[in-house]
Amino acid sequence: HYSMRLPEGSESLERTVITLRWSLLLALAILAPLQHPLPISSFLALVCLFLLQIMLSIGSYVNLRLPRLAWAGIALLDTLFILPIYMQSSSSHGAIFWIGLLPTATFSIFFGSIWGVLTGCFLSAFQVFLLLSPDNPTPSILALVESIPLMIIAGGAGNLMQRIDLRLMMQRRK
Repeated sequence: HYSMRLPEGSESLERTVITLRWSLLLALAILAPLQHPLPISSFLALVCLFLLQIMLSIGSYVNLRLPRLAWAGIALLDTLFILPIYMQSSSSHGAIFWIGLLPTATFSIFFGSIWGVLTGCFLSAFQVFLLLSPDNPTPSILALVESIPLMIIAGGAGNLMQRIDLRLMMQRRK
């Protein structure tokens, strides 16, 4: 009988990530259509994100722990699904620039703040590239100013979650 269980304590990390993901996805589903009508590619990406989230929630409910490598794959899928949503945005202001927190938080919680920050910076750079216009650089500059600090904070918060989980695990073992 093969079990995909991580060491004690990882259950709380998984549940924290799943809860955070639900919060971000629900906010995205509510706020993104307020900015622009969702094009079909963004709508399909959002549906895929929700289906992935439902599978993660069911897995958590039946007490199935995923290995860290699986979480890396999930964060990469998040990144791929977020790209069409970013491409629908015509400005940095609005409802969606922060959705990069989804893969950023996942990477930082399971792999450390450096990976989370790198993921967030990649997504921020991609958004800046999408908004870059020779006629008006202001939207891309605003995207940079808004999103990179947010992604760095998310990376640090992920590292903090790891440390809290490690302390809780050590206390339970005592």
